[in-house]
Amino acid sequence: MRRQLNLAIMLVPLAVAGMPAHADNDRSERQQLTEARKRGDILALSEILDRLPGQIGDNIIEVEFEGDDGRFIYEIYYLDADGRRREITVDARDASILDHEDD
Repeated sequence: MRRQLNLAIMLVPLAVAGMPAHADNDRSERQQLTEARKRGDILALSEILDRLPGQIGDNIIEVEFEGDDGRFIYEIYYLDADGRRREITVDARDASILDHEDD
């Protein structure tokens, strides 16, 4: 059974108006993401979330996707059982947890 989630998904870094270098970087990163996904080098967000239910529950409030030196990560922000905002950083290739901390 699929979980219903309210997500604000952001591709980071965002292009800044009037700064073409950022726009070029954003376009390049999106192209890298598309190519990596087609090759099967990274997992879709839905698959990442399916692998983490015991870690994050259903209270996801934001997801950021970032690329750094050819490595892609998901930063997932959620509310824990006590209502605290938490962040978990996950490797997009295999859903391994890289960091888990209070936000």
